[in-house]
Amino acid sequence: MDRGEQLRVARDGDQNERWHLAGLERLHPETFELLARDPDAGVRASLLLDNYQTPEHLVEQLAAESDEFAELARYHPNASCERMETGILGRHIPTAIQSYLDRNGATSDQRRELLAARNDDRRDETLGSVWERISHRT
Repeated sequence: MDRGEQLRVARDGDQNERWHLAGLERLHPETFELLARDPDAGVRASLLLDNYQTPEHLVEQLAAESDEFAELARYHPNASCERMETGILGRHIPTAIQSYLDRNGATSDQRRELLAARNDDRRDETLGSVWERISHRT
């Protein structure tokens, strides 16, 4: 879908069309902005749940709207590292973990240990608490 069609749907599409659009990859930045201000909470939530390319500033903007959105944002790959750290390690998707590790300049040993922790008894701890131990040890 080209930029013009994205903008048309974001502005004039029905709720279902806008919700579907919010989950598509490769949205134009202006389309992201329009959808983040959509009057329908389901459309805005789709940017957090279904679109891993939603820019960090919009993830954070949406998180500030409500406790529900803040909870969803914790697990988004483009959430701030600080927000991601408050989420339960075992609930983070692999894409979010990789994004977090990349942004923190993790070594291969740190990556291996954090991914292993996601699958063991530390999975119920926050990402931040597990990372704190790993990053100080290695």
